[in-house]
Formats: sequence, C-alpha cells, structure tokens
Amino acid sequence: MTDRRLKSLLASKSLLESTAKQWLKSMSGSPNVHIDLSEPLEGSERRGRRWQLEQTKEALRAVFPDGVSPNLSDKEVQRRIEPYFKKNSWKLCSITTIARARGRGKRP
Repeated sequence: MTDRRLKSLLASKSLLESTAKQWLKSMSGSPNVHIDLSEPLEGSERRGRRWQLEQTKEALRAVFPDGVSPNLSDKEVQRRIEPYFKKNSWKLCSITTIARARGRGKRP
C-alpha cells in the first residue's frame, strides 16, 4: 500500500470518527450512546471494490438458477435481470459488468 493511499485511509477514518462524535453530541437525551467504529458496519462487506459485480452475480443466480444460456447476449441478460435490480432498489449494472460476471470480460 502506498503512503498516499495509507494517509487517505487514515484521514477518512478520522473524519468518520469526528463526524460520529459530533453527531452523538448533537443528539439530545442520548449521552450514553456508543458506536464501535472498529467493527464493519452492516452491509459494508458488500460495498467493497467490486460490489456491483457481486450484485450482478447474485442477480444471475436468482434469475437463472440453472445458469445463463451461452446463446443469450449480455444485453438480453441485462433486460431479464433488470426487475431483480429494481426489486432490490439497486442501480442497474452495465453490460460490461454482466460480461465480467459471466466470465467473458477482461477482468474476471
């Protein structure tokens, strides 16, 4: 990890901590509220570097339980999984992300 990236991460953590402390101070009637910032927040695992790729793979498994037919184009797959994304209030993935999820893209 580069020094620049490390400094950025440390700054982000300290900003988060200071914002959380300010928020807690501003809450009236709740002086004993404690938030443990050392543990990941719920859902943060899914929001890693490739969160949309993981969402796409989940949608493909749900919509195509027996696997996606190789005869379907990525655009057709996108059209078929769109309702699943809307149901979960997710941003629709790109055709490139679908290709990667199917193992056809440049980055597996």
